[in-house]
Amino acid sequence: MSDGKKILIVTSSLRVGGGAERNAVQLGKILKRRGHHVTLLSFYPGEPKYDWDGEHICLDQREGKNLFMDALEIVSTARKIRDLCREMGTEVVISFLTRMNVQTLLSKSLFGNKVKILVSVRNHPLKRNKGWHQFLMKRLYPKADKVVAQTEGIENILRERFYLNNTVVIPNIVDIQSFKEMVEKDLPEEHRRLYDDSFVFINIGSLTEQKAQCHLLRTFAYMKQRGESRLIILGKGPLEGDLKRLAEDMGIWNRVFFLGEVKNVFPYLKGADCFVLTSLFEGFPNVLIEALSVNLPIISTDCVSGPREILCPELSSVQVIEYPYFGTYGILTKTLKEGKLIKTSEEKPLSPEEKILLDTMVRVYEVQDLRKRYSSVSERVEDFDMVKIVLEWEELFI
Repeated sequence: MSDGKKILIVTSSLRVGGGAERNAVQLGKILKRRGHHVTLLSFYPGEPKYDWDGEHICLDQREGKNLFMDALEIVSTARKIRDLCREMGTEVVISFLTRMNVQTLLSKSLFGNKVKILVSVRNHPLKRNKGWHQFLMKRLYPKADKVVAQTEGIENILRERFYLNNTVVIPNIVDIQSFKEMVEKDLPEEHRRLYDDSFVFINIGSLTEQKAQCHLLRTFAYMKQRGESRLIILGKGPLEGDLKRLAEDMGIWNRVFFLGEVKNVFPYLKGADCFVLTSLFEGFPNVLIEALSVNLPIISTDCVSGPREILCPELSSVQVIEYPYFGTYGILTKTLKEGKLIKTSEEKPLSPEEKILLDTMVRVYEVQDLRKRYSSVSERVEDFDMVKIVLEWEELFI
């Protein structure tokens, strides 16, 4: 594209670990390559950062303020966004995450920002937003030029519960070439032994209630009766201490390995035998695309939203199915019950949903033909290739 737009991408930070932050950087890189003039605006500092070689403005804000100070900061930041757009001659603003969306749209409704504003909804809009955030979304999101949902499931919620008629579905961008480069990197030497002579399940995600790793630990404890298997968990979060204690209480502390956040997950995925996603809800789980790209068999909860659209495109978002469901690109299990469940199976027996997950994990572990069936599915990744997706974004710039 020769006549590029001046674009401001607004996100929380560039810190490694956040899916929205990573997608913001990826989108910025690709738009930049296509001749657009891209600036990233982040609110919060943090290390390590995703690689970005373009212009970056950080407001160096701090979280954890009281409600009054928070409200003042929201309004003052909205003015800053308006002023930045004027100074840089911005034509299009793309905003990621609810707080950033709200402030970007306030720059229009309160301070007369005239640029085209596209806001992106990155997660379940009812699960991840407090009551006052939902109130602001209902009043401000109709003012956006477009509200971009990652999946049909999220778009349905925005239309039915927030009464929006300015939505469009654009999936996350996948940079297949960068995937191929990262896959070629070696696994850190200190972690190679974890893959020796063992069947490896792997989970990647923040250690939070949303990702529900407590259910995975409770379920995995029963795998010890079925030969040598290990569970690797990549990610950090507030439940790390609770989850480690649960693993110890269930007698699996020597078979579960919490490795924290890593910048390149592909060597860990490439060496594993099965990826397990236990989330209670999602937006568009990038990690499923990453697992597919290395032909890793996947078990995922059928949560709203993302897993069904990615793994089982043959299903509609509302179609009723029986679990486990063996789809085109992966296996869906019934969504787990919500709530911070940090209890051993002696304290609280496995739920019906956990039993379905256990049965599915056992089948993947024991049935080689089943693993083989889901070990040649990487062509699905091509459907999310960056060239196709960025063209959909560019159509919104007109």
